[in-house]
Amino acid sequence: MDPQAPLDISTQPPKPKSSKQATKFYQIGLVVLGVLTLVLFIFVLVLFSRASINDEKLNQATKEGQDAGVAAQKTADDKKAAELANGDLRTYTSPANAGNFEISLPKSWSLVITPNDKGSTISGLSSPDFIDTKLDQYPLRFALKNQAYADVKKPYDVLAKGTPGNPAKMSSKEITVSGVKGTIYTGQADPKIPNGTVVLLPIRDKTYIIQTDDNAKYLTVFTSILSTLHLNP
Repeated sequence: MDPQAPLDISTQPPKPKSSKQATKFYQIGLVVLGVLTLVLFIFVLVLFSRASINDEKLNQATKEGQDAGVAAQKTADDKKAAELANGDLRTYTSPANAGNFEISLPKSWSLVITPNDKGSTISGLSSPDFIDTKLDQYPLRFALKNQAYADVKKPYDVLAKGTPGNPAKMSSKEITVSGVKGTIYTGQADPKIPNGTVVLLPIRDKTYIIQTDDNAKYLTVFTSILSTLHLNP
């Protein structure tokens, strides 16, 4: 080999990278990989959260739709039941000494009348079923009480107003039935009657009272019967 000839660098082996450079590149790669993994994790988490929220909203909307459908069906069923029940009526007229009032009931309903019953000139029970006079609740009760309107109202007004330690159990508002202004109470009239409706109407020195003890089953029919009531004030 000629020592004067120029050195051919193409034949020289490449210089290896230093270990420090390799370590640096490795660390950078780990950081980049970690960042990408974190971003991917956050992306997946966001998608999962959105999917969960959408599922919850969908379930809530489905439940609300079902509840609305059940409520609408119940309203339609109650209306149909009232129409069927009141499609064929019979009218009861009390004796002259018991107010001579008239009330129309479905012919299919049973009726029990008791004269001079517990402070009343007359009282009545009516039901679509056989009447057991020892029950705690009835679809329909009515009576002409030998008590002044203000006196009969007092215990119901207490239930409607409540006290600081005893919240109101009933709501009340004015109502006019057969041209007579009175009061309608809704709610818990008694521990054994948790959801009923009571209507009080003044008749001279007496009080006419008519009620249903189960709003859930009989309020629609009760309201229809109430509209047929004819009083002689």
